[in-house]
Amino acid sequence: MRLPLLAAVVMAAWAQGPPPPSLEARLGKPRSIWLKPLERGEIETLKAQATGARVAGKHRSIEAGALRRGQWTKLKSGAGVWRLAIQSPGAAGLRVHFAGFDAGAGKVWVYSETAPGKPEIAGPYSGKGPNHDGAFWSDAVFAAGIVVEFQPPATARNLPFRILEISHLFE
Repeated sequence: MRLPLLAAVVMAAWAQGPPPPSLEARLGKPRSIWLKPLERGEIETLKAQATGARVAGKHRSIEAGALRRGQWTKLKSGAGVWRLAIQSPGAAGLRVHFAGFDAGAGKVWVYSETAPGKPEIAGPYSGKGPNHDGAFWSDAVFAAGIVVEFQPPATARNLPFRILEISHLFE
C-alpha cells in the first residue's frame, strides 16, 4: 500500500521538472511590483455579491509596463534569467494570467517569494503553455508574494509573454 503512494510522490516530483535556476544559484530577491492592499470591506462585498458560487479571489490587473521592472541576471554558467516579484499584500495565494505566451524551449516558473525553507513552485511552463494556445492561468502558489522567472532557450533577451492580471486568493 505504501509503495504506490511513494511512487505517486516520486512521479509528481519528477513531473514538476527542474527548479528555477535562480534558486539553485541562490540569487537575492528580484525587483518587485506592489499592488495596493485590498480593503476588508471590498473583500466582504465581493463575497456577499456572489450568487451560487463561492468567491475565492479577485482578479487584479497588472499594468502593461510593469514587466519592465523585471531584471535580467547572468548566471555563472553563462545562462541568463529574467525575474520579477509581484506582491499582493494580504493574499492567501496568487495565480498569474499569461497571454501571448510562446517560450519555445525556454522555461517559466512561478514560485513563492517569502515562504521559509523550500518555496512552492508552479511550472516550468514552456512552448505555448499547457493549453498550447498562449493563454493560461498558472497554478496557484500560496503566498502573498511570488516571483515569475524566465529562462530563455539561448541568449534571447525579450520576454515571450505578457502578464494581464493576477488572481488574489482570499483566506
